[in-house]
Amino acid sequence: MNIYVKAYLDKNLGDDLMLYHLLNYFSNNNSEHIFYIHCEKHLVEYYNNLLREFLNYKLIQCILRRINRYNIKFNLILQIGGSVLQGKKYSGCWYRFLNCRLFDKLKRVGINYIIIGCNTGPFKNSFMEYFVKKEISKTSLITTRDINSFNYIKDIVSKDTVHYFPDILFGISNIINIKEKNESNILGIAVHGKSKEIISGFLAEFCEIYNNKTNSKIRLFCFDAGIEDDLTAANMIYERVLNKENIEIICHEASYNNFLSSMSECNRIVAIRFHAAIIASAIKIPYITISYNNKMRNFMNDINHINKDFPVESINSTSIQEFIDILINDPVIPNDNMGINNSGHFKTLMNWLS
Repeated sequence: MNIYVKAYLDKNLGDDLMLYHLLNYFSNNNSEHIFYIHCEKHLVEYYNNLLREFLNYKLIQCILRRINRYNIKFNLILQIGGSVLQGKKYSGCWYRFLNCRLFDKLKRVGINYIIIGCNTGPFKNSFMEYFVKKEISKTSLITTRDINSFNYIKDIVSKDTVHYFPDILFGISNIINIKEKNESNILGIAVHGKSKEIISGFLAEFCEIYNNKTNSKIRLFCFDAGIEDDLTAANMIYERVLNKENIEIICHEASYNNFLSSMSECNRIVAIRFHAAIIASAIKIPYITISYNNKMRNFMNDINHINKDFPVESINSTSIQEFIDILINDPVIPNDNMGINNSGHFKTLMNWLS
């Protein structure tokens, strides 16, 4: 089967590894499906390097609304990604309206639309939410990564269409070699470019106090090397701290093993990036979170640790001591049950394709 894939390709570690997981799962299960992944021309070399071990994909420069003009007959449209069902910009309404028209047209010729690994929201207003709901209603199968999103979608589609499983990246330890835990005194902070103006000052002050209290090395992890630009946020923090010799900046590249190995050496994680919390959970590193939208809050609620999450709008200098106390003495301690059945996203998709 020829499957057209919509994915968020912007040098973002979380989204890159979800795509990697997809190809890895179907490759290991002797699938003959070919995944045609829309990729901008300037990113082709990067993603061919990331996915080079697989034979079951092709990168193509063909946007969704032109797939009927492509020289391959597609059997399915597959969207993989987390925050693909949100409404923050009015321009997205027109985009979803056109998508829905296309999905209806394609459905009449036997081409279905499936979304896996997603969450819903946030929505700026009910107008934007309406168009997201219309797109959800066009799906033949949808898998969510948090219970709140599952409950939201099951009121829009039939009960057999939507399924909940823990995030795809809970399976990260199955595809990478994680170093054995040591007694290193390293704090990892997964920064976020979109929140740089709000949190860079807070994190710089936090790094100074935490370093003085624990004598820790601090690694600033940049999950996104594309438009969201985590590196700028990391540099802003670095420039503000006094003890720069204790700070190291680590950026995601197509060779992700060094990034994840560096993360696995940390004894604590501050997760602002959603997938930093998932990876920390998967490789058993204690952590706390700073949430910038509902997806982190939903996840922390699912694992019954909502009190270990700090909404970005609530953090300031007066909350640093509480932040440090929880991080040191009462962080989320991952256990073996976290993330069980994460492969359900792919199993459900494969069953649908059979």
